[in-house]
Amino acid sequence: MYLFIYLYICVSTASHLVGTF
Repeated sequence: MYLFIYLYICVSTASHLVGTF
């Protein structure tokens, strides 16, 4: 369960970083 939450946070953070650039 926590693995999916951690994965979701990583993906959301990555998308924000990509959106910044």
